[in-house]
Amino acid sequence: MLFESLKNFGFRLYSIRSTCSNQMGDLIVFKKEKIYSLHITRFNPAVNKPDNRLRLRHYLIGKISFQTFTAKEKLNPTCIVIMHSDLINKRIITKKVFDFFTSMNLQIVFSDFKPNWQEVLSQKILALIDSIC
Repeated sequence: MLFESLKNFGFRLYSIRSTCSNQMGDLIVFKKEKIYSLHITRFNPAVNKPDNRLRLRHYLIGKISFQTFTAKEKLNPTCIVIMHSDLINKRIITKKVFDFFTSMNLQIVFSDFKPNWQEVLSQKILALIDSIC
């Protein structure tokens, strides 16, 4: 769904598809000869206990770290992590997590995943790319 919107902004699918076996993210696209690996988590749990938040935080960080490491090792893309905006409100994504992602040179974009989320997200991604180039 996201790629259908991204292609309206000039993005093309990269020749290597991301799959469960190559662990490079959820979508690999390119624009103007630059490669972007997108890592999407629509997960929005009802987490109330601090220990559950901590477990979930570590799971998300581990999964994203592994996928971005693999993608950077194979393609050297700009990695963009897309997360549900409620993960901040629920204190799953904290300042330390932001600092960690920054140290790994990961770009973070949040979405509410409501109707037309892919169009809104495509514009956010385009603005992000323009700001880092």
